[in-house]
Amino acid sequence: MLRENQRLTSALDVYKQTKWRGTWAKVMYREPSKRGTVIADKGSESGIELRSPVIAISNGEVGLVGKVIEVSAKTSKILLTSDEDFSATAFLSVSGIEGLAGGNGKGGVNVKYIPLGTPLQEGEKVYTSASSALFPDGILIGSLAGVADAQKDASETFLRPSVKLAVDPTGVKEILIM
Repeated sequence: MLRENQRLTSALDVYKQTKWRGTWAKVMYREPSKRGTVIADKGSESGIELRSPVIAISNGEVGLVGKVIEVSAKTSKILLTSDEDFSATAFLSVSGIEGLAGGNGKGGVNVKYIPLGTPLQEGEKVYTSASSALFPDGILIGSLAGVADAQKDASETFLRPSVKLAVDPTGVKEILIM
């Protein structure tokens, strides 16, 4: 109970500093057969809508967790960023290059469609892009990791660097549904 109180107090402090508003919800269930989704305890009765972006706070950092893919009166199903069906238009903070951040099915995220020759920097921040149809501009997704090993796509024309997520979506307990 003490840890939960500390976590929520920290979350409220960070929440006051962000520009995003929404409805706080608790993660109440994780589907064992589909690790890429969670069920939250708020639904349409609380104003939650389909395709709403979901963020969370971890270690004092606000980060993207996923999006709402199903809504009932009292619950919402969230597709997590690490799921292979998830994607969001993203940009790299230093180069400004846009790509498509998506789950790799192994619990992580990659940014696709980064042109070959783009100088990648270890730790470079990755954010949601203004050109996204769903997500507001500037939500932190994470930072580039292992850039020296960035994979090329099948056509050998783009890089797919991996991203260390700002918030581990599999471990969140409280989320903010925007």
